[in-house]
Amino acid sequence: MLRTAFDKLFFIQRTNRLFYLAKQGTYLSLFLIPQIETRFAPIDNDMRFLKIVTVLFLISTQIYSAQTLLTPYLNVKTEPTKKTTVTTNAFGITLKKNWSKNNEIENNMSYTKTNINQESNAYSFKNDSEYSSIENRLAYSRKVNDHFQLRAKVITAFNYDEKASWNDFLLLGGILIDYKINPHHSLSGGILRSTALGTPKILPSFTYHFQANDKLKAAIGFPESQISYSNNSRNVFFWNHSYEGNQFNTNNETGTFTFSQINSSLNYERQIDERWKANFKCGYSFQKDYKSTSSLDNSISLPIKDGYLLAIGLKYKL
Repeated sequence: MLRTAFDKLFFIQRTNRLFYLAKQGTYLSLFLIPQIETRFAPIDNDMRFLKIVTVLFLISTQIYSAQTLLTPYLNVKTEPTKKTTVTTNAFGITLKKNWSKNNEIENNMSYTKTNINQESNAYSFKNDSEYSSIENRLAYSRKVNDHFQLRAKVITAFNYDEKASWNDFLLLGGILIDYKINPHHSLSGGILRSTALGTPKILPSFTYHFQANDKLKAAIGFPESQISYSNNSRNVFFWNHSYEGNQFNTNNETGTFTFSQINSSLNYERQIDERWKANFKCGYSFQKDYKSTSSLDNSISLPIKDGYLLAIGLKYKL
């Protein structure tokens, strides 16, 4: 009887997509809520608020229709140099929905851990430094007409080294305008509050888009440029050049830890089947600036050398 019940349950979750999503949401909530409670131990009074936010997010991911795309993902990146290895692990989930023909909303919630490992405390930092980030990106786009599109995004994040508190909160985002000149050429521009250069700053954003055909596309600008080529529906090859940075509050006398660098990489993205997608990246990172600053503006820099980077990522379309 028990086996029959499990067989029926398995059949339901294979044939009923809502049931399957509810099951995945339950698993995610069982993992996230204890993690958030542990990370936010110093602010126990806000536990109820954090649980409500988490549950509301999980409920929103269960709203499924033909216009909704739900994609969990996992990325691993390593940057080894002569005396230091920087490793970044990230996982998250993206919800993308077309509310109407001209309106689209996308929400991405992620957790990232960055580990800086040195040989014999080479740069006067503790040998094994870990920095974490809990981030939510909400993006909205509206097509005004055949030529203009408006885009806005709000990024909220908690960046910390040991335990998070409200002092670690960052509010970022931006507003962009896209202008389509013709089917092959378009322009994008706007302003961002971003950590691409390390500390949060107001930065300009501009991109020139060129689409030669269905296979070859290019987007050249700041803070990111990309040229991609697809030889068929399963393979995409692209070069990416981007500015990367972030800021973390620390729980010791140093105050804040910031880093910035420029990444230039070759990427290969493979559509394994209708649900699984894999990404492989190899490249070079340079102009690295890693430093810790105290409340008295005393800073210690890590003279980390330029070096290559390797990364792999997986996505699963629910």
